[in-house]
Amino acid sequence: MRRLALLSVIFLLAFSACRKEVLTPVFTRSEVVSIPQEGGRFSVAVTYTKAEEYAGFSYRVNIGSALGREETVSGRVDEIAFDVPANETYETRKVTLAVNTDRHWTVIFSAVQACMEKPVPPEPGIVPGTGPDDTWQSAADAVTTMRVGWNLGNTLDANGDWIKQYGDGSTASYETAWGQPVTKPELLKMFADAGFGAIRVPVTWYQHMDAAGKVDEAWMARVEEVVNYVLDAGMYCVLNVHHDTGTEGWMKADAAIYQSTAGRFKGLWRQIAERFRDYGEKLVFEGYNEILDASNYWNYPKSASAFEWSNKYNQDFVNVVRESGGNNSRRNLVCVTYCAGAGADNLAGFELPADTVNGHLIAEVHSYAPYLFAFDFDDPKQGTSVFDAAAEKEIEWIISCLKDRFTLRGIPCIIGEYGAANKNNMTERCKQASCYVANARAAGITCFHWMGLSDGADRSVPKWTEPALRDAILAAAGLRTSASPSAR
Repeated sequence: MRRLALLSVIFLLAFSACRKEVLTPVFTRSEVVSIPQEGGRFSVAVTYTKAEEYAGFSYRVNIGSALGREETVSGRVDEIAFDVPANETYETRKVTLAVNTDRHWTVIFSAVQACMEKPVPPEPGIVPGTGPDDTWQSAADAVTTMRVGWNLGNTLDANGDWIKQYGDGSTASYETAWGQPVTKPELLKMFADAGFGAIRVPVTWYQHMDAAGKVDEAWMARVEEVVNYVLDAGMYCVLNVHHDTGTEGWMKADAAIYQSTAGRFKGLWRQIAERFRDYGEKLVFEGYNEILDASNYWNYPKSASAFEWSNKYNQDFVNVVRESGGNNSRRNLVCVTYCAGAGADNLAGFELPADTVNGHLIAEVHSYAPYLFAFDFDDPKQGTSVFDAAAEKEIEWIISCLKDRFTLRGIPCIIGEYGAANKNNMTERCKQASCYVANARAAGITCFHWMGLSDGADRSVPKWTEPALRDAILAAAGLRTSASPSAR
């Protein structure tokens, strides 16, 4: 027993002798400071005391309501250095640095960051920098006057190799390939009579272009005919380049692909611009629809370098249209974010092109939110058919981000597409549409619904496929009360 006890003492002494002294960080709490609007680099000193209980720590920088990413420090450091980005909003925000030394977070740095100064809006109807004699409507006034819009979808945007293989080659064989009838002017008049102020006309061009990039005359003529239907009904028409982008598109936000397709893209817009150069201010051009990178990443690109190339396509679009002269020298033009996304990275990566005139550019995003509500799934358990308070908050947040990024900076904005799959939940879909339109309207943004308000054979009559949804949209836009009678 004595020997065992002695061995135990020797073991304990040896164990104690092998234990290393571990440095425990001590932080100096910073006084509240002011951070300029443009941000900058800041640091907090770290000192150490000797202890045996703890080594290393983690920290995070929180900006506004956003919780920062947790960073781990395993070795000795003399300071925590961190960057605060520019505050590109019109409200001050709090910046804090919190550290975790023993599963307890402690704020050691707190500051208030200054915000941007709100711009002074121009007087209504006057384009900044062009003088009072310019009678062409500004982009901001156009977006306001549009009120509420709809997409003539799955029509001139229809595409697929099978159409050429099995169709007769006519414009109608493409226009009807995705289940819609040949468009008639009565359909557009029905929308105008109801109170809609704008129609977005998506057009896919690549299957109607030859090897040199020349657009087939019959296709160009049919596009012009449909544009005239919209304009003759007294509405704005937004004409675009649609499924030439996207997963199967020939345009990509990629350096190599841009170099090989920029000429074709500019050639396409030269033809469109020349065809419509003398049209009035209610015809608006949109450069492209939903451009992706070479890896076809949705929501945000695989690499931030993709933003450079989506921005270059936008700049090429503006340059070509302006160079075509006529009314195109001041036509209102729409430029779209990467994948038409409304996420923080997409908004930050978007650059409004340089222009030869002021006040004639519009930014565009698309938004189908919440994701689980808006999209259909093979397994119904994956999604939801209920539009609840959390869903409403999500859309309110999206609109507030668009307001901060665009309208408060004097950049007019439209939501070119929004909507939700039909899950036999009309009441809930009406809630979603109302939420989008009402919040966007309050932020000075106009929404374009995609796209079942009149669908399939109903377009030939024409009649409304979803009159309740139409009424919800118009009521949210302030164009009809919920109790107003509605034409069927």
